[in-house]
Amino acid sequence: MKPILIIIGPSGVGKSSVISSLRAKKRVELVPTWTTRRPRSYEHENLADHVFVDADTFVKKEQQGYFMACTSLFGLDYRYGLPDRCYWQGDGVHVVMLRAMLMEEITRYFSDYRIYQIEAPVQRVREHMLHRKREEGDIGSRLDGFNKEVVLGRNIADRVIENDGHTEQTAEKIWSYICQDFNLDEVVA
Repeated sequence: MKPILIIIGPSGVGKSSVISSLRAKKRVELVPTWTTRRPRSYEHENLADHVFVDADTFVKKEQQGYFMACTSLFGLDYRYGLPDRCYWQGDGVHVVMLRAMLMEEITRYFSDYRIYQIEAPVQRVREHMLHRKREEGDIGSRLDGFNKEVVLGRNIADRVIENDGHTEQTAEKIWSYICQDFNLDEVVA
């Protein structure tokens, strides 16, 4: 099997935006997590990082063995599940978006992977999260462990990419790393 790309980073650093850019150019195949939380206003079905389902549907899938791993984050009520590899679509570079604190559990399921951490300045993330809170309501405790999560991610990441707020430039930088790390012919400067 081909290696997979695991994207990590705290909430609000731009993981979703960067991956959406790469997906739009058909450069990666996102493996969406399933979740019981409601979609946010900007999460459109075709571009979302998640498959949104109610709790009953999630539990049925879990009981059927659909997920390789399930978890809750930030002490919130909703759950996330990562589909078993046999359900993954496409044959491009598969991307899974996770949090650094879940990596120890997830690496039990994968033997060949690369980890890229996306980072952004905490002040910009704080402003983004406050905007999200105004737009979407409760953001939980996502900023509480920001620095700790950054350090944890740096300790396990193969590459650390600073998102300076220019999504397309950050996506191009990540694409050039993917080309190198996955031995692809197309390299974007």
